[in-house]
Amino acid sequence: MNLCNLAPDLQEELLFLKPYFNGRAPITERQIRPIAAEPNWDKQRRRFKKLTGSAGRNDRG
Repeated sequence: MNLCNLAPDLQEELLFLKPYFNGRAPITERQIRPIAAEPNWDKQRRRFKKLTGSAGRNDRG
């Protein structure tokens, strides 16, 4: 997967996801792949927001 095609703010959100140790990953590479294939960053952001159900940035604390 080419994460370089993702909008910079989406790359940052993925980098700062909280680690998980049990169960399923909250976001998988398979889910991100079609978002990364979209060349329009605004469309990427809408699709990512729909995927994560978040209105803004993920909590990093």
